[in-house]
Amino acid sequence: MGCTPHHRLVVAGRSTLSRTTRSTPRSRGRKSDRDTRNTGRPRAARRPTERARASSRRTPAAHRTRVRERQTREPCPGRRYGIRNEPHRGESVRDATLELVDAVVAKGSKVKAAGQDRWVAQCVAHEDRNPSLSIMRGRGQALLFCHGGCSTDAVLDALGWRMEALFDNPKGIDYEYKHQGRVVRTVHRSPAKQFFQSIADDSVIPLYEPPGVDLVAAVAAKRDIYLPEGEKDAETLARHGVTAVASPMGAKNWARCDYSALRGASDLYVVADKDEPGMTRARGLSEHLAGFTSGSVYVVQAATGKDATDHIVAGRTLAEFERVVFDANDDDATPLDPEFENMVEAERGYWRVKKEARRRDDEEEAARVSSKLSPKTLGEILDMQVTHNWVVPGLLERRDRLVMTGAEGAGKSYLMRQITICLAAGLHPFNMRQQVDPVKALVIDAENSEEQWHRATRYVTGRAAALGNDDPRENVVISAGVRMDLSKTPDINEVRRLIDLHNPDVLYIGPLYKLLPRAITNDDDAAPLIETLDGFRENGLVLLMEAHAGKGRGIGGDRDMSPRGSSALLGWPEFGMGLRPVEEDDSMAALVKWRFDREERDWPTHIRRGLDGELPWMPSTTGGY
Repeated sequence: MGCTPHHRLVVAGRSTLSRTTRSTPRSRGRKSDRDTRNTGRPRAARRPTERARASSRRTPAAHRTRVRERQTREPCPGRRYGIRNEPHRGESVRDATLELVDAVVAKGSKVKAAGQDRWVAQCVAHEDRNPSLSIMRGRGQALLFCHGGCSTDAVLDALGWRMEALFDNPKGIDYEYKHQGRVVRTVHRSPAKQFFQSIADDSVIPLYEPPGVDLVAAVAAKRDIYLPEGEKDAETLARHGVTAVASPMGAKNWARCDYSALRGASDLYVVADKDEPGMTRARGLSEHLAGFTSGSVYVVQAATGKDATDHIVAGRTLAEFERVVFDANDDDATPLDPEFENMVEAERGYWRVKKEARRRDDEEEAARVSSKLSPKTLGEILDMQVTHNWVVPGLLERRDRLVMTGAEGAGKSYLMRQITICLAAGLHPFNMRQQVDPVKALVIDAENSEEQWHRATRYVTGRAAALGNDDPRENVVISAGVRMDLSKTPDINEVRRLIDLHNPDVLYIGPLYKLLPRAITNDDDAAPLIETLDGFRENGLVLLMEAHAGKGRGIGGDRDMSPRGSSALLGWPEFGMGLRPVEEDDSMAALVKWRFDREERDWPTHIRRGLDGELPWMPSTTGGY
């Protein structure tokens, strides 16, 4: 954006000329005698006075250089006062706010800074002697408000701009709604103020928390919380230093949101837009929130403009919000939209019924006896005829759970593929001379693709088929490269469908961190996954899994081989082993037990890379197998 070379700009009370060359200092007196008074000589021929020479000597050369550079910068001075040129994190390099200020300057309007990321200017859409256009930086967009009544469209028309020019990204802005740390809903706002939703989980509609807002902490600290109508208003208030949250999809959908996060809060401020839907929302929401707070619920509206953003951009403070009081006896208290109000009450009634149904279910559950326990005497247990239901004698029994860990690239996937394919071929996975009964295997690999399986299993499949007593090509069924979410019923049912369809003896599934949409960082994350995986064993199948080892170091300085994440994974499987490369010999690895076996099994302690004609991993003759 360019400026007229001789345009005068008033910045914070001082006047400058936005020329590309250094301006001649103004002197007092008539123009006719400016260059000759006191000396009688033209200014160019004047010698500097002793005072000027002394001043020059006192002024550091570096300072004089900076002054000259500042005076000869680009002709658009809007870039020199209080504007950050660097982009916000996650935002485009384009700065719509900076460009808006420059465009207003280029139109000949006076602009001056009014604080951090705020400016006031003469409005370009009407004759404006006193600056009446407020400009403020929002997240990813420029915000403006004209005190003279000009609409945003009128200001943009005067500049020759389109609405998308106010956004750093011309496609608009995304607002992420999070529940328990994960994004469950994303609302996209286009420059034309059209809203689109992308829903990852429709079971909950949480409140929108702008960047930097921690609602849980605010409720615990008993801070005031503001509830404006939209996400942009919430972000504007949050940038003003208060806790503000919003619900998605406008005034008519407020009742669909989950406000339970506000339970126990102190004072709540419902900010109403100055229109009928806004007032209807404010009234219904304030009544709804009355049972959530330990303080009071207030309804306020903008003192200037239509909404919270107009109020703040116009330079108003939080204390200047106008209080709104609804009179129950006033005719205006009747619903402005009876049909909508009936829908709201029906929705609220649905949630009340659901809550009451859950309460009654809990009461019935508390009075119910499960009858799960059938105790026997020790003698009865000792008299039982117990036999092993082996898949591989001495190594794996039906319903066993094995979790293999290792560092990234250590070879654990190759080892687990070898075990699975050898079992399907009727071959002991570590003894090429011992055949076993072949089994069927179902593989759900949520990380590696079919192409990777093609490249990684050709050799071991050929050797297992040649040495075993069956062809593993038909006995192994593979789903590769599709990430699962075993916290969701549809994905759980899909795995059960495949188990029912193929009736496998072995289920090789993982890696564990790919079976949930988020990291397994605590027992609450691990418990549902463990319950689901245990449910897959109902048909007596062997459960083979792999996981990444933690980053920490053990007592001896070696990497800890226990699985990364929740400690609940440590005691769950019958067998937990980690593949740790031997530092002195990269062709060898140790099988480190990170949990003690529940029963003694004949697993090798060390394995080595196989030679030509052998399996990819072979027991080490020096390791003691």
